[in-house]
Amino acid sequence: MKKQTGLMLLALLTLAVTLKSHALGLHLLDFMPAKYFTEADWDMAKASAGKALQQGKAGEVFAWRNEANRHRGAYRVLNSLEVAGKRCRDLYIQHSAGGYRGGGSYRFCQMEDGEWKTTGRTPDE
Repeated sequence: MKKQTGLMLLALLTLAVTLKSHALGLHLLDFMPAKYFTEADWDMAKASAGKALQQGKAGEVFAWRNEANRHRGAYRVLNSLEVAGKRCRDLYIQHSAGGYRGGGSYRFCQMEDGEWKTTGRTPDE
């Protein structure tokens, strides 16, 4: 369940950015590290994201690194809060792969079924 949640979060986030940028003709996925992720990269990223969301405290960093290809990422917990009765966390996400680096702050809230979903960028951005 935790692995599926992490994958879903990363996939939704990547898809949202890709669709927006593609609609604008920007093709930003070409410059996003996630485009170069292998299955092993995704597995490591999902595990780190899941830990950050489930148990992270403000300031904690959950990092991963694939020694086979030198791809890496980190999830830093910015804070934990409650929004509309839901448990939420703001994470700063940073990835590096294929010669590209990317990052940003995103809010994730836990749904009634226990799954974490992003609500988009943190309000401060």
